[in-house]
Amino acid sequence: MTVATNNLGQADILNILRSDGYDVNIRTLRYWRTVGLLPQLYNRGYPIEIIDTIKELCNKFGRLIGDVILIITLEGGYRFKVYRYIVERPKEDKGKYKLTFYTDQGIIIEKRDNLDGLLRRSDV
Repeated sequence: MTVATNNLGQADILNILRSDGYDVNIRTLRYWRTVGLLPQLYNRGYPIEIIDTIKELCNKFGRLIGDVILIITLEGGYRFKVYRYIVERPKEDKGKYKLTFYTDQGIIIEKRDNLDGLLRRSDV
């Protein structure tokens, strides 16, 4: 006996999101579950309503395809497309800036003394 469900697997969700122009992958969904932004998956999949929640997270964290604002190249030639970045100056780290880059591969956090050369790192 087969029981019909309205739940979707991760692959189905990713296909729907990509067709709507969102750049998200299984690793991102797993991270969002780990930090409590999405419910746990287990074996039953997600209800179709979770799509709206994931779209809100994508919009919040800049996961739209084509919205690349700069590209970071790290040692070894690793390149990351940056969709959004935030500059903070935490009180506990006097004189240091904390940059949080939201990239196609996840989040990169960098601390630096100044913001010189930030735009020179871009070759978009």
